[in-house]
Amino acid sequence: MLNRALTLSILGVMASISSAALVLDAPKARKDLVQEVLQLTNAERAKFKLRPLTYETRLEKAAQWMAEDMANNNYFAHVDSLDRSIGQRVPTFGYNNYQTLRENIAAGYPTAAQVVEGWMNSPSHRKAILCDKVEHLGVGFYFDENSKYKWYWVQEFGREM
Repeated sequence: MLNRALTLSILGVMASISSAALVLDAPKARKDLVQEVLQLTNAERAKFKLRPLTYETRLEKAAQWMAEDMANNNYFAHVDSLDRSIGQRVPTFGYNNYQTLRENIAAGYPTAAQVVEGWMNSPSHRKAILCDKVEHLGVGFYFDENSKYKWYWVQEFGREM
């Protein structure tokens, strides 16, 4: 009986350590997913001889905020919980002097490859990815086990004047 209790206690500690490791690695995992979406998006653009997009941290902040907002407020839409469209939201993250903005959102896709494939299979999302008027990209990703779709993805595309 004592050995069984000790074994269960050790397993509980190991499970806690594993969960803690996952939590500690969450920012790294998100960063890897974001980079994968950028690479996959640029690979799609290359097929059409379009220049690659450069990563833009202000757009990333806007995209990340939007992904978290959708998950935390359990909705899926281009208008955020503060009733703002992309043109109203993105400037609040410092991307003020824009000439062009585009946004892709997705939910329910567990991998970067699946979400980019989903966007490419949707005419309006594909159009944003292949837009020759954009030069910057920011990507947001958020996972919430308790939200409706669990995985939330946002791409913010832009070009400044």
